[in-house]
Amino acid sequence: MGHTDPWPIELLGMIAYAARSLIIPSILHSPTLIPTVLRIAQQMCDDATSHSSQTPSAPIIFIQIVRRLGFIASFFGNIFLRTGGAPEMLDVLPTDRKTGIVQMCARAIDVLRLPLLVQHASEENRTSVINDLTGIFTLMLDEDVSLDGIDPALIRQALESLDRTVHGPPLRQLPLLLVGWKRTMRCYAMSCQESLQTSQTFKRCSACKVISYCGPNCQKLAWAAHKPICKTIAKITRDGGGDIDSEAFRLNCEAGKVDFRDAQVVIDAFSAWRRTHGGIHL
Repeated sequence: MGHTDPWPIELLGMIAYAARSLIIPSILHSPTLIPTVLRIAQQMCDDATSHSSQTPSAPIIFIQIVRRLGFIASFFGNIFLRTGGAPEMLDVLPTDRKTGIVQMCARAIDVLRLPLLVQHASEENRTSVINDLTGIFTLMLDEDVSLDGIDPALIRQALESLDRTVHGPPLRQLPLLLVGWKRTMRCYAMSCQESLQTSQTFKRCSACKVISYCGPNCQKLAWAAHKPICKTIAKITRDGGGDIDSEAFRLNCEAGKVDFRDAQVVIDAFSAWRRTHGGIHL
């Protein structure tokens, strides 16, 4: 596989696991680990832009590139999750490494949008990696990690890349997802498999008007999990015009009147809920 042969899936998997298992300061202070991962990411991006779709091995190459970028995103994602609420830990990173992370996120997101990768790699896998990369860069901003010394033009480029890639898809998915979730009439409580077909006591949340419960016991049980998403869905509904079933809501979403970060929160929440309810498809 050309340049990517020295970096097998197994090695990248071990690197991603290391970020979850090792003591984070040992990773942050390592003189070689983060630069090595960034070099691998650069090679993946170079491979993606240099390979021709005419080669017989093209499908395998592009699928492997997405998988490798996924492990790299997991590596940095695990670091950022482990340092959540403690941005000062990330501030110890030299400016050149923070610059490298920003560059890597921006370029990898753009690479994952290349027509050849869209053609050969699954939408689910590409979207998952894009979301992870977006989360890394967003956390750098949200956690107030110092970006002093990083070229402002590079930060603008990364933001534009993020906006082109993430701003659109979640907002296009959102109307269908909300309407579908509303119509599934499956109990939201994680431990409950009741549906409208098995229970006649179903009621919809009066605040978000999307989530359903089979009864008051499940509603109380699930409230802690539903509370944050409830407010987000209600806000999205207001921002989108007040009726998620309407064509106006869909158009308002696509026009960007709904915050794409809110949309991603709802999409992630639905994905998590679906996994606990047997992989429901809308």
